[in-house]
Amino acid sequence: MTLSQFLSNLYALCWALFKYNVTLTFLAVLFAFPIASFLALGRLSRYRAVRYPITAYINIVRSSPLLMVMFWTYYTFPMLLGGASVNVFYAALIALTAFEAAYFAEFIRAGLQSIHKDQRTAALATGLKSWHVSLYIIWPQAVRRMLPSLLTQSIIAFQDSTLASVIGLREVVRMTGIINAVQVRPIWLYSMLAGIYLCLCFVISRFVRRVERSTVDLLSV
Repeated sequence: MTLSQFLSNLYALCWALFKYNVTLTFLAVLFAFPIASFLALGRLSRYRAVRYPITAYINIVRSSPLLMVMFWTYYTFPMLLGGASVNVFYAALIALTAFEAAYFAEFIRAGLQSIHKDQRTAALATGLKSWHVSLYIIWPQAVRRMLPSLLTQSIIAFQDSTLASVIGLREVVRMTGIINAVQVRPIWLYSMLAGIYLCLCFVISRFVRRVERSTVDLLSV
Protein backbone atom coordinates (compact mmCIF):
# COMPACT_ATOMS: atom_id res chain seq x y z
CA MET A 1 0.00 0.00 0.00
CA THR A 2 1.39 3.37 -1.02
CA LEU A 3 1.41 6.46 1.17
CA SER A 4 -1.29 8.12 -0.94
CA GLN A 5 -3.53 5.07 -0.58
CA PHE A 6 -2.96 5.02 3.17
CA LEU A 7 -3.85 8.70 3.52
CA SER A 8 -6.87 8.28 1.28
CA ASN A 9 -8.15 5.34 3.34
CA LEU A 10 -7.45 7.18 6.58
CA TYR A 11 -9.34 10.23 5.37
CA ALA A 12 -12.31 8.13 4.25
CA LEU A 13 -12.57 6.38 7.62
CA CYS A 14 -12.13 9.59 9.63
CA TRP A 15 -14.71 11.41 7.51
CA ALA A 16 -17.27 8.63 7.97
CA LEU A 17 -16.53 8.58 11.69
CA PHE A 18 -16.92 12.34 12.13
CA LYS A 19 -19.93 12.56 9.81
CA TYR A 20 -21.94 10.02 11.76
CA ASN A 21 -20.56 8.90 15.12
CA VAL A 22 -19.09 12.21 16.25
CA THR A 23 -22.11 14.16 14.98
CA LEU A 24 -24.49 11.69 16.61
CA THR A 25 -22.66 11.94 19.93
CA PHE A 26 -22.40 15.73 19.85
CA LEU A 27 -26.10 16.21 19.12
CA ALA A 28 -27.14 13.60 21.70
CA VAL A 29 -25.08 15.26 24.44
CA LEU A 30 -26.28 18.71 23.36
CA PHE A 31 -29.94 17.68 23.63
CA ALA A 32 -29.49 15.42 26.65
CA PHE A 33 -28.13 18.07 29.02
CA PRO A 34 -31.17 20.42 29.09
CA ILE A 35 -33.52 17.42 29.22
CA ALA A 36 -31.48 15.96 32.06
CA SER A 37 -31.60 19.28 33.91
CA PHE A 38 -35.40 19.17 33.94
CA LEU A 39 -35.35 15.50 34.92
CA ALA A 40 -32.98 16.26 37.81
CA LEU A 41 -35.19 19.09 39.04
CA GLY A 42 -38.21 16.82 38.78
CA ARG A 43 -36.31 14.11 40.65
CA LEU A 44 -35.80 16.59 43.50
CA SER A 45 -39.39 17.88 43.44
CA ARG A 46 -41.40 17.61 46.62
CA TYR A 47 -44.47 16.68 44.58
CA ARG A 48 -44.88 12.93 44.23
CA ALA A 49 -46.85 13.25 41.00
CA VAL A 50 -43.72 14.78 39.44
CA ARG A 51 -41.00 12.91 41.29
CA TYR A 52 -42.30 9.33 40.95
CA PRO A 53 -42.74 9.19 37.13
CA ILE A 54 -39.37 10.83 36.53
CA THR A 55 -37.66 8.53 39.01
CA ALA A 56 -39.27 5.54 37.30
CA TYR A 57 -38.10 6.74 33.87
CA ILE A 58 -34.52 7.26 35.05
CA ASN A 59 -34.34 3.88 36.79
CA ILE A 60 -35.88 2.00 33.85
CA VAL A 61 -33.58 3.59 31.25
CA ARG A 62 -30.47 3.20 33.40
CA SER A 63 -31.35 -0.45 33.95
CA SER A 64 -31.83 -1.11 30.22
CA PRO A 65 -29.05 -1.77 27.69
CA LEU A 66 -28.66 0.92 25.04
CA LEU A 67 -29.02 -1.73 22.35
CA MET A 68 -32.55 -2.50 23.53
CA VAL A 69 -33.43 1.20 23.65
CA MET A 70 -32.24 1.62 20.05
CA PHE A 71 -34.21 -1.40 18.89
CA TRP A 72 -37.33 -0.06 20.63
CA THR A 73 -36.89 3.41 19.12
CA TYR A 74 -36.30 2.17 15.59
CA TYR A 75 -38.67 -0.82 15.41
CA THR A 76 -41.33 -0.58 18.15
CA PHE A 77 -41.93 3.17 18.38
CA PRO A 78 -42.89 3.50 14.66
CA MET A 79 -45.48 0.74 15.17
CA LEU A 80 -47.14 2.89 17.83
CA LEU A 81 -47.32 5.67 15.24
CA GLY A 82 -49.17 3.48 12.78
CA GLY A 83 -46.16 2.01 11.02
CA ALA A 84 -44.56 5.30 10.03
CA SER A 85 -40.98 4.98 8.85
CA VAL A 86 -38.24 6.55 10.97
CA ASN A 87 -34.90 7.73 9.65
CA VAL A 88 -32.20 5.54 11.15
CA PHE A 89 -30.02 8.50 12.15
CA TYR A 90 -32.87 10.24 13.96
CA ALA A 91 -33.88 6.99 15.64
CA ALA A 92 -30.32 6.52 16.91
CA LEU A 93 -30.22 10.16 18.01
CA ILE A 94 -33.48 9.87 19.97
CA ALA A 95 -32.35 6.63 21.61
CA LEU A 96 -28.90 7.94 22.57
CA THR A 97 -30.34 11.24 23.81
CA ALA A 98 -32.95 9.51 25.98
CA PHE A 99 -30.34 7.10 27.31
CA GLU A 100 -27.72 9.72 28.17
CA ALA A 101 -30.31 12.10 29.63
CA ALA A 102 -31.12 9.51 32.29
CA TYR A 103 -27.46 9.24 33.29
CA PHE A 104 -26.86 12.99 33.09
CA ALA A 105 -29.90 13.57 35.31
CA GLU A 106 -28.34 11.60 38.15
CA PHE A 107 -25.05 13.50 37.85
CA ILE A 108 -26.90 16.82 37.87
CA ARG A 109 -29.04 15.75 40.84
CA ALA A 110 -25.93 14.75 42.78
CA GLY A 111 -24.26 18.04 41.88
CA LEU A 112 -27.22 20.08 43.07
CA GLN A 113 -27.53 18.11 46.30
CA SER A 114 -23.81 18.57 47.00
CA ILE A 115 -24.41 22.30 47.58
CA HIS A 116 -25.22 22.85 51.24
CA LYS A 117 -28.74 24.12 51.93
CA ASP A 118 -27.37 26.89 54.12
CA GLN A 119 -26.09 28.67 50.99
CA ARG A 120 -29.61 28.92 49.60
CA THR A 121 -30.96 30.02 52.97
CA ALA A 122 -28.28 32.70 53.34
CA ALA A 123 -28.83 33.96 49.79
CA LEU A 124 -32.60 34.18 50.28
CA ALA A 125 -32.01 36.08 53.51
CA THR A 126 -30.22 38.80 51.55
CA GLY A 127 -33.38 39.45 49.54
CA LEU A 128 -32.53 37.51 46.38
CA LYS A 129 -35.34 35.77 44.58
CA SER A 130 -35.35 31.98 44.45
CA TRP A 131 -34.53 31.77 40.74
CA HIS A 132 -31.68 34.26 41.21
CA VAL A 133 -30.23 32.03 43.93
CA SER A 134 -30.47 28.97 41.70
CA LEU A 135 -29.07 30.70 38.63
CA TYR A 136 -26.19 32.66 40.17
CA ILE A 137 -25.21 30.66 43.26
CA ILE A 138 -26.36 27.03 43.20
CA TRP A 139 -26.02 26.05 39.53
CA PRO A 140 -22.53 27.53 38.87
CA GLN A 141 -21.08 25.57 41.80
CA ALA A 142 -23.01 22.41 40.91
CA VAL A 143 -21.91 22.52 37.27
CA ARG A 144 -18.25 22.74 38.26
CA ARG A 145 -18.65 19.68 40.47
CA MET A 146 -20.62 17.59 37.97
CA LEU A 147 -18.65 18.60 34.85
CA PRO A 148 -15.97 15.86 35.04
CA SER A 149 -18.64 13.17 35.38
CA LEU A 150 -20.65 14.63 32.51
CA LEU A 151 -17.60 14.74 30.25
CA THR A 152 -16.64 11.18 31.16
CA GLN A 153 -20.15 10.02 30.35
CA SER A 154 -19.90 11.87 27.03
CA ILE A 155 -16.86 9.74 26.13
CA ILE A 156 -18.91 6.65 26.94
CA ALA A 157 -21.69 8.05 24.74
CA PHE A 158 -19.22 8.32 21.85
CA GLN A 159 -18.22 4.70 22.33
CA ASP A 160 -21.88 3.68 22.61
CA SER A 161 -22.72 5.47 19.36
CA THR A 162 -21.13 2.56 17.48
CA LEU A 163 -24.14 0.45 18.54
CA ALA A 164 -26.21 2.43 16.04
CA SER A 165 -24.77 0.13 13.38
CA VAL A 166 -27.13 -2.65 14.52
CA ILE A 167 -30.19 -0.67 13.40
CA GLY A 168 -28.70 0.34 10.07
CA LEU A 169 -26.35 3.28 10.72
CA ARG A 170 -23.41 1.36 9.30
CA GLU A 171 -21.53 4.09 7.43
CA VAL A 172 -18.20 3.55 9.19
CA VAL A 173 -18.45 -0.24 8.94
CA ARG A 174 -19.61 0.04 5.32
CA MET A 175 -16.72 2.33 4.42
CA THR A 176 -14.28 -0.12 6.02
CA GLY A 177 -15.84 -2.93 3.99
CA ILE A 178 -15.53 -0.94 0.75
CA ILE A 179 -11.86 -0.22 1.38
CA ASN A 180 -11.27 -3.84 2.33
CA ALA A 181 -12.90 -5.01 -0.92
CA VAL A 182 -10.27 -3.04 -2.81
CA GLN A 183 -7.23 -3.54 -0.58
CA VAL A 184 -8.10 -6.96 0.89
CA ARG A 185 -6.43 -6.08 4.18
CA PRO A 186 -9.12 -6.73 6.83
CA ILE A 187 -6.76 -7.03 9.82
CA TRP A 188 -4.92 -3.84 8.93
CA LEU A 189 -8.10 -1.87 8.20
CA TYR A 190 -10.00 -2.82 11.33
CA SER A 191 -6.87 -2.26 13.38
CA MET A 192 -6.60 1.23 11.89
CA LEU A 193 -10.27 1.86 12.69
CA ALA A 194 -9.71 0.73 16.27
CA GLY A 195 -6.66 3.00 16.44
CA ILE A 196 -8.72 5.99 15.31
CA TYR A 197 -11.29 5.33 18.05
CA LEU A 198 -8.47 4.90 20.56
CA CYS A 199 -6.82 8.19 19.59
CA LEU A 200 -10.08 10.11 19.75
CA CYS A 201 -11.03 8.68 23.13
CA PHE A 202 -7.50 9.33 24.45
CA VAL A 203 -7.55 12.97 23.35
CA ILE A 204 -10.99 13.51 24.89
CA SER A 205 -9.98 11.74 28.11
CA ARG A 206 -6.90 13.98 28.44
CA PHE A 207 -9.18 16.99 28.03
CA VAL A 208 -11.48 15.60 30.74
CA ARG A 209 -8.53 15.18 33.12
CA ARG A 210 -7.50 18.76 32.53
CA VAL A 211 -11.03 19.91 33.27
CA GLU A 212 -11.03 17.80 36.44
CA ARG A 213 -7.82 19.43 37.65
CA SER A 214 -9.23 22.88 36.88
CA THR A 215 -12.43 22.01 38.73
CA VAL A 216 -10.49 20.83 41.79
CA ASP A 217 -8.48 24.08 41.76
CA LEU A 218 -11.67 26.15 41.58
CA LEU A 219 -13.34 24.25 44.41
CA SER A 220 -10.27 24.58 46.60
CA VAL A 221 -10.26 28.37 46.32
